[in-house]
Amino acid sequence: MRQVIVGTFLSLDGVMQASSGPEEDPTGGFGFGGWIVPYQSEETSAAAGELFDKPFDLLLGRPAMANPLNAAGALHEKASEAQE
Repeated sequence: MRQVIVGTFLSLDGVMQASSGPEEDPTGGFGFGGWIVPYQSEETSAAAGELFDKPFDLLLGRPAMANPLNAAGALHEKASEAQE
């Protein structure tokens, strides 16, 4: 049986959101999109890189599937950066 490994950005107060910009998910008036950006460091980037550096299958939830270009665009950017 395969494992499901979750890679997520989660704040101490339970906000789970991708590391995109403020416009990412304003649902319900949420105004703190992109909250992770000021807290990114070499350590967090290395941990994310280690997780996503290997081949993987991607399991997307409903919000990502509602706007697949956002999800695909973010993955394409990461892959392009890794090749440079």
